[in-house]
Amino acid sequence: MKKKIFALTLSALCIMAVSASVYAADISIVVDGNKVESDVAPQITAEGRTIVPLRVISETLGAEVSWDGEAKKVTAVKDGNTLALTIGEKKMVNNGDEVSLDSPAQIIDGRTMVPLRVISESFGCEVGWDGKTKTVTVTSPETSAEEPEEKKDVKPLPAYVYTGENSLTKAVGEKLLSDKAQFFDKASVSVPVPGIVDTDESNTDDIKVWGLFWLLNYDLEGNVLENVSGGSFPGCMHLKKTADGYEITKYDEVEDGEGYADSLKTICEGSAERVKKFSEASGTVDSEIKSALEAYVEANDLDITAYKEYGWDPVKLDIKKNVADSAAFGAEVPDEFEFSSGAGGWRTILQFEKDGSFKGSFSDSEMGSTGEGYPNGTVYVCEFDGKFSDIKKNADGSYTMKLADIKTQKKQDTEWIEQGIKYIASFPYGLEDGTDFVLYTPSTPTKGLSEEFLSWSPARFDENADKTKLGLWGIYNKATEYGFFAFGE
Repeated sequence: MKKKIFALTLSALCIMAVSASVYAADISIVVDGNKVESDVAPQITAEGRTIVPLRVISETLGAEVSWDGEAKKVTAVKDGNTLALTIGEKKMVNNGDEVSLDSPAQIIDGRTMVPLRVISESFGCEVGWDGKTKTVTVTSPETSAEEPEEKKDVKPLPAYVYTGENSLTKAVGEKLLSDKAQFFDKASVSVPVPGIVDTDESNTDDIKVWGLFWLLNYDLEGNVLENVSGGSFPGCMHLKKTADGYEITKYDEVEDGEGYADSLKTICEGSAERVKKFSEASGTVDSEIKSALEAYVEANDLDITAYKEYGWDPVKLDIKKNVADSAAFGAEVPDEFEFSSGAGGWRTILQFEKDGSFKGSFSDSEMGSTGEGYPNGTVYVCEFDGKFSDIKKNADGSYTMKLADIKTQKKQDTEWIEQGIKYIASFPYGLEDGTDFVLYTPSTPTKGLSEEFLSWSPARFDENADKTKLGLWGIYNKATEYGFFAFGE
């Protein structure tokens, strides 16, 4: 069974910006198939962790629990495994070894509340989350050994990269990704939402940025981004201006539990107005999340139409399609281009769609390159697809465009043997290092064109061809000066 940190409701996330934990009465806990009842409902901390009464969960798992009121220390023992936690401390002692906690043990309504996942896993259990029924499941070792492991199929998406112009926001977001993503199970994409409350840039060596500091994780379901986990890490980041932007020098986080209010006041340097802004900022989180996801989808040209926070209806994303991207190649542009040695050796085929997307193949052979298991030689191959963007038709009929994306079917340098031939996965020759490309018409004058580009044209072998014109459709890779060509009027 795949362990997975549960998703947080957006309403819960907002409340967590100003309190240590959030009442979560609609969450159920099931241990080895039996629902666990408790007089104090499970809570969700600002770090996105479920905390539950220690005595309830431990005794359900068969552990003995003791309490030291003077030291504010609770101990649970099961099968020779001893756990000890102290109220307010972000650590636990497991059989003498100190273990860091995201959320400390705390007392709520007279009950000692502890992180469910870390306690359960310390006793060898597995923890899962069913978003549809809002149920946390805990499976003891004896039960889980009988069950096949459930593998989470995470659909890969491009990593989040900030595309705006605010360098402070960029630095804060990168800090959240590097420091906090490790606390959550793998998702399709992790998106930081800084939720900046206030800034003080009076000292360039110690710029202060106060914020709610969210990190939200999404899986792709169809064309919808669905929230699977996340949390808020409010506090103040200290930055220093550098030649490349900003460097985080210190990160003061607000404490959990009973010390939250005092800690927030201290971090806000005693400013009641700044403390108030933290509360007010929680109401703007919805719009910040939406803007961040829209920017991400647009930057990566993804076919994603909405996002869904846990427990809420999907929210439509307002994606502004790039005008250049919406332009299509004219009907006169051929569908297939070729870049080859001209002697039947290697070649790259590029097949166009009118919207700029393409697919293709590359092959090259070294039949004299043999070895044990592959007496028939070596072949370099690649199947690929991608897309050209920023397509602009010029007055002379040519097109300028950028290589926005290219993906190969197999990882480069992957090797395998079939029918006595060793195959090696490669990158399509002719497209490497390419960013800017030009598509020329057959009537394009050759004067002023790159000699290297012209040297790849099949027309160079035609003695009767008009050498003052290109004579073929050609795609020019500006970086390498290579050329793909196609016949057509």
